[in-house]
Amino acid sequence: HPDRASSLNNLANAIETRYGLDGDRADLETAIGYNEEALRLRPVGHPDRAMSLNSLAHAIEIRYRLDGDRAGLETAIGCHQEALRLRPVGHPDRAISLNNLACAITTRYELDGDRAGLEMTIGYHEEALRLRPVGHPDRAKSLNNLADVIGTRYRLDGDRAGLETAIRYHEETLRLFPVGHPDRASSLNNLANAIKTRYELDGDRAGLETAIGYHEEALRLRPVGHPGRARSLNNLANAIKTRYELDGDRAGLETAIGCHEEALRLLPVGHLDRAKSLNNLAGAIHARYSLNKDQADLNTVTLLFEEACSDEHGDLTLRFQASLGWTHAARHSQHPSTMKAYKMALELLDIQVTLCSSLNSQHSRIVADETRRDVWSLAGDAAAVALDLEQPKSAIEFLERGRGILFTHLSQYRTALDDLQAASPILAAEFSTLSACLEDSVKQGHGSGMDANLGTSGGDVVGRHRQLTRQWNDVVSQIRMLPEFDTFLKPTPFDALRHAADEGPVIIINISRIRSDAIILRKGTELEIIKLPGITPVEVYEMYMRLRRALDESEPRQRASGVEEVLCLLWDSIVQPVVERLNNMSVPRGSRIWWCPTSWLSSLPLHAAGIYRPKQPKLPNMYISSYTTTLSSLIRARNRSKGYTGEPSILAVGVTQSERREGTDGMLPCVQEELRRLEKQVPAVVVIKDKDALHNAVMEFLPDHPWVHLSCHGHQDFSQPFQSRFELFDRPLSMQDILRTDLQKAEFAFLSACHTAAGDFRAPNEGLHLAAAMQFAGYQGVVGTLWAMDDIDGPDVAETFYKFMFRNGGGVVDFKDAANGVWRVSKALREEGVPLDRWVNFIHIGA
Repeated sequence: HPDRASSLNNLANAIETRYGLDGDRADLETAIGYNEEALRLRPVGHPDRAMSLNSLAHAIEIRYRLDGDRAGLETAIGCHQEALRLRPVGHPDRAISLNNLACAITTRYELDGDRAGLEMTIGYHEEALRLRPVGHPDRAKSLNNLADVIGTRYRLDGDRAGLETAIRYHEETLRLFPVGHPDRASSLNNLANAIKTRYELDGDRAGLETAIGYHEEALRLRPVGHPGRARSLNNLANAIKTRYELDGDRAGLETAIGCHEEALRLLPVGHLDRAKSLNNLAGAIHARYSLNKDQADLNTVTLLFEEACSDEHGDLTLRFQASLGWTHAARHSQHPSTMKAYKMALELLDIQVTLCSSLNSQHSRIVADETRRDVWSLAGDAAAVALDLEQPKSAIEFLERGRGILFTHLSQYRTALDDLQAASPILAAEFSTLSACLEDSVKQGHGSGMDANLGTSGGDVVGRHRQLTRQWNDVVSQIRMLPEFDTFLKPTPFDALRHAADEGPVIIINISRIRSDAIILRKGTELEIIKLPGITPVEVYEMYMRLRRALDESEPRQRASGVEEVLCLLWDSIVQPVVERLNNMSVPRGSRIWWCPTSWLSSLPLHAAGIYRPKQPKLPNMYISSYTTTLSSLIRARNRSKGYTGEPSILAVGVTQSERREGTDGMLPCVQEELRRLEKQVPAVVVIKDKDALHNAVMEFLPDHPWVHLSCHGHQDFSQPFQSRFELFDRPLSMQDILRTDLQKAEFAFLSACHTAAGDFRAPNEGLHLAAAMQFAGYQGVVGTLWAMDDIDGPDVAETFYKFMFRNGGGVVDFKDAANGVWRVSKALREEGVPLDRWVNFIHIGA
């Protein structure tokens, strides 16, 4: 019958309304079934298809809030996206679809915290509000929803103007919901939360009291049996606990605990808000424990936090916050669950990063700022706790799990599958296909809302990434069920990590507010732990800033003097105790050692530490230093098989000046001489320079040459690290370009450019620099620079380095000699009287 779809739609809506009254799950499933049938009767092109899409999505979202089925949420989002496309600009129902899609994406954001999704919802809500001017019956709904997401963004970036805008919108919403309006309680709740957030900024006690008053009114409007009662209980309890923290009123704290306990009873296992309630109750009881030191309270707190962390239906960001609360409570009370808490926190951080749909959004998860101090210090703090508990192997595992996360995830998509292919060709093929799709998804998703290559909306890109991630995780789970594959892609255990020291000692320097240590791994010996009591994260950061100030000096002697001071501090506080222990371990002088630093120490020149006065100790006079971001990256570099045999051919790329610069601006006049001297020392070299050094040409030549030498401008982009770049003649070769390559023949890269190993000071544990990107692309060893190099040094550096590397004239050349080659470059420059800051910046990374 031509009207059957309309009847199905109307009946579904009526049954859904009845479900809202009595909560009968069978009614909800019936409504969904009728909506699905109605949609089938309204195929693409039907004038009422958008209506059916909207109705079905709404019912599925209700079911999602009951059972947390992520696939259902994605289905709802897909329906809303299609409905919006069917309601273009000018359509009378466009605001409805904008609002519904934005709300659904907000729900997804609460799960995975992808910033791109949040920005998308704000844009949709803003457009919807413009379509609902003053007097529109749905204006209050749009004001409320927009205020909510702006408030969420404020909690991420701290933009005070955004918070004030959210409060203003909430106030206007409340005026549109007078006493007796069914939505007044929701409006009171949201306005109160926003005002409480402002109180946390300015400390205005009157604001806090106003918020409490609004929450109390909202709770009165939500009596026992009201579906929103648990939320009002939670929010009122949080506000009262905040007041307790001001005045210490014990009765207020007990009231808050009682509200939280009632709220938790109203939220059964599987409810989407249960994790939040568990977290809030844990925080309130922990406040009471701080007063009474009752062990029963502490045990309850840890159990509540643990349940919140493990609640797969809960907001992922909140679960991670619960894990941090757990680590704090357990560590300060020396609770037996401390190690378990840190393990959970690292696991949840890893999941958060995995679910972000672009490299930039993954990076934003771990950047170092005041609001994320617990994030970027997590691995170091976990390791420090493990060392306190005399579990050094666990300390190393924690550091490996929580550092270099971005490159670790990308490397998982390139896992060798020979053994898996033999065990299960089908799973190997599925894993390979999904890994390639995910790698491409992450590298091409820029969080801009539009994918330039696919021509799909940002929402589609994010949803596609979520779907791929779920499929990839499912396949990994199936692989782990195979015999002897139970550890497939699981965090690397210490017994495997210790092989990083097979070719020489590796010195891990862990800097934490809890304690700082050097851990020496050496083949065939037990771990050596050296306490570093004189160094803290604050002092390391001060050293880092002192180095940056020195390098900004225009006067050469002041510049060199400032760098020398930093090298002396590094020697006294870190390197001297390590050298003394290496001597005790009988590590031969002149042998290679690898530094694996953490925190901002990753951007400091440990390899050159010393006192630069006559007859005073200097590390370069004792050992040949290399660096590695993580133990796994060093192991991968050594294990990567060469795709060629015999003498390596070198691709030498030089750019005196790009075509985008005018006159002599930024000219590198010594590049030509650098390439000429390189050619003189190297038997097999292909040179492309200046107008021939085009982006596409370099990308085409790279796979054919095991070695590459890049001589041009280098730029470290701190705001967008994946856009750090080499400046070729026509356009830059970015880190993102490099990460997209997989060079099977790659062996060694010399990056004769500025800042190629400088790192990102906002994510100091990630090793986000061009040298690390080259290593990820396949180069087993890389020479880079910690800061700007002087163009005039390029020719001498190239001549000294390649003269040593090809000292035997031809035949097999060992790229592992590169660390020795860099050491000889530094020695030669120092003996020629070149200022200290011009030779210290060259470092070797990798095998």
